[in-house]
Amino acid sequence: MLRRTARTLSKRTPGYVFWRQSSLTELEHSKRNYLLSERPVPLAHIARRMARVKARYDDTQDFHERNLLRGEYKYFTGKLCDLRGAPSGDMILVLQCAAFFGFWDASQVDRILAELFLLLESLEAIELVALFTCMPQLRRQESELYRRVATELVSAVPDLTTHECLQVCHACTAETPAELVDKVLKELADHHDELTPAQCVEVVDTWSVAPQQVRLRMTSRMSAIRQVALDHVEELSCMDIAVLYTSLHASDDGDELSESLQRRLLQAFARDLTLTCPRSTALIFTAARRSHSLSLELTQMMADRVLFLSTDFTPAELLAVFQLYVESLVSLSVLSADLQAESAAVNLLEVRTSARPFPLVGDTAAVVATTVVPSPALSRSASTSITTATRQHVLEREVAAQNLATLRHVCEGLSAQLVTTLESASAYVSVASQMEIVELYASAVMQLELSATNSASGGNAGVNDAQRSSSFESMGQLLRLLPQSRRVLQLVSSKLIANMRSSSLALLVQLLEQANILGNTALQDAVVTAAVQELVTRDVHGLTTEAALALERRLSSLTQLRAEHQRRLSSAFIPKVRRCV
Repeated sequence: MLRRTARTLSKRTPGYVFWRQSSLTELEHSKRNYLLSERPVPLAHIARRMARVKARYDDTQDFHERNLLRGEYKYFTGKLCDLRGAPSGDMILVLQCAAFFGFWDASQVDRILAELFLLLESLEAIELVALFTCMPQLRRQESELYRRVATELVSAVPDLTTHECLQVCHACTAETPAELVDKVLKELADHHDELTPAQCVEVVDTWSVAPQQVRLRMTSRMSAIRQVALDHVEELSCMDIAVLYTSLHASDDGDELSESLQRRLLQAFARDLTLTCPRSTALIFTAARRSHSLSLELTQMMADRVLFLSTDFTPAELLAVFQLYVESLVSLSVLSADLQAESAAVNLLEVRTSARPFPLVGDTAAVVATTVVPSPALSRSASTSITTATRQHVLEREVAAQNLATLRHVCEGLSAQLVTTLESASAYVSVASQMEIVELYASAVMQLELSATNSASGGNAGVNDAQRSSSFESMGQLLRLLPQSRRVLQLVSSKLIANMRSSSLALLVQLLEQANILGNTALQDAVVTAAVQELVTRDVHGLTTEAALALERRLSSLTQLRAEHQRRLSSAFIPKVRRCV
């Protein structure tokens, strides 16, 4: 009996071997790989434990406890699962937990999806809904399984409840077949009286990004759902208001939105700024860019809140908010300069009116003046109107200066955060976002240059001289408005140089066009040199005749680049483009 016990205790299990090793080096040099001796765990056990962790995660708001629960979920993702005879509900439950936590074991998920593909015809409608809703979060919306599940759901939509239809509607993406989107929207439109205002916003959001033919067919049916959301806009959350505003702009009749309706949406959004989050703020700023007056009001209302949220923005959200503030700052600075010019003109007119000499008796000029100079009553009314206009100009100039100071303060804070983001090694800024930053500053310089050109052409200066020097002066004015612009463009230039080899031909030409506007004062010459070098070595044999002609015209218009860059383009790259004509 003791002999049998000794044999049982001396079994070389992985835990026993790990316990007996004197060091990790000795364990690493061990001849046997004890990790491979792990037995597969039935999937039902793993699914049950994952669901329990997910429920505990939902119940708590404590950061540290949630962190521990994420680690516990990660432990279960590393387990080797036994899928033999596993119920489809357990497999879908594991996928739902993976989509909920946002990370998963790729091999485990791939094995489960492959097994579900074989069991697809035996899945019930509720299982199809659960599988369809979690696949986009698993980044499998372009797979064959996703299309098969969507096809199976088309025939099952009439049997779904309103809540299940809402789940499917919320999970629809650009890759979703149009038949499923059309069927779900029709089902929800027939039961719109069962929807809450927030659920109506979800339906309108899906309809606004649906395929063109689906939107046209569902326009009349969506009017009732859209009206329910607009009637109860004060009851919606900030995120729902931002989504509704964006969806109404994204639809075909977005240009027909009245200014009063847009102002009502913005006021409902800003009724309690403490409830706004970075994502909803970025959405509302992106949607409000179409209206210049509303964007100015929004930037003034959200100034303090934007500075508070600046450290929580993602790079894309920060760029969306920063774009609107820079555009508002530039336009308001131009308006302030115009108001100062008008105020100076009014003051000069008032001085001339008050200093006009009285005619002398017996003078010939006095006889002529008596026929031209108005009566004393008219003179008093004219001076009163001039004084009123002067006061109005002073008031407008003070308000513009106050708003301009607020916008400059916010832009300085956002510029500092943008510099921190670009300098960070952990923040990812895509190449498209980098080009948006360069384009933002280039458009600001163009707006300032246009204003300077108009003011110069209205005076005695020559138009050609004004156009020749306005670009450099506009860049200097922008640097005075936003002193950190130079640092931002330097960091963006470094990132663009690193990605120059993988950039497309259109992006390289666009970069040269922006450099033609900004000049060497802001944009580093190294990025222009790298772009020209990449163009010279790029193969352009696949260009069509129309594309080659358009490319040649765009490159020939780059007259503000350095002479060396223009010479290299005209001698080494443009001849290659002409061969494609």
